[in-house]
Parts: sequence; structure tokens; C-alpha cells
Amino acid sequence: MYTSRMRKSWMPELAFDLPDGTSVPVTVTRLLNAGYAGREQDEVAAHVAELAELGVPAPTVTPALYPVAPYLAAQADTVPAQHGRTSGEAEWALVVAGPGDLLLTVACDHTDRALEVHGVAWSKNAGLDVLGRGAGASPTSRTTSTSSGCARG
Repeated sequence: MYTSRMRKSWMPELAFDLPDGTSVPVTVTRLLNAGYAGREQDEVAAHVAELAELGVPAPTVTPALYPVAPYLAAQADTVPAQHGRTSGEAEWALVVAGPGDLLLTVACDHTDRALEVHGVAWSKNAGLDVLGRGAGASPTSRTTSTSSGCARG
């Protein structure tokens, strides 16, 4: 029998330190990676073409959202790699810490380049999604040092 208590065991608990010295705990329940999300669409198209030459399937739309298993969210100093054909990308992450509570932090999704030719979504689930420990709260956020909630992005 599947219960919410069992589900909790695989959802990571992360903590984000805010500039005011408070910390916001977040339980990761949903994790999404945005791909091909560049501001300049001609550069995005060039990147898609470059990857297509390597055998990576092109997305049907851009930007694309890739679901990642929530248990892959981590705050880590090192990231283990399965082999030499993996790479990370420095990016930003929007963390939903609760209703109306948005945090912005640095992130790095680690992509398995060998697996990417079989499917980008698979390659995004082959390694940790690392999020920073420090974060800034949105000016409209209701986040305080006592809030908790879910990371959905």
C-alpha cells in the first residue's frame, strides 16, 4: 500500500539561505528542467542544429520542459559522473517555496551526453540537479524564516 508517508522518504529536503540571514526549508515534490530556453531564438535554433548533428533529437517546441525525478534535486559540493561523456551547465533555478513564495538561486543540471542521443529527458534524469544554498526572494514573495513548502520548478 502506497501512503503519503512513504512518498515523503524520497523527496529531498533542501534549505535556502536568504540575504537577511534566514533560511527557508523546501521539500522537493516536482522538478522541471527548461531546455532550449534562450532569449535569442536564432541562437536556440543554431544550438538545436548543432545537437542534431551529434544525433540528439530536436525538440518539437522551444522552450521545452523536461520532468526530472525529484529525488535528483540536491545541494552538493561535488557531483559524481558515471563516465567522461557528461557535462553540467550553470543555470538559474526558480524555486516555489509555497503559494506566492518564489526564490531564485543558481543551479546545474548534469546531462549524460551519451544517453542524450536516445532522449533528452532520459539524459536529464541520469545525474543530480544541483541547486545553490543561497537564494534571493522575489520582492512579492511572502517567504519568511518560518515558511516551508514545495519546490515545483
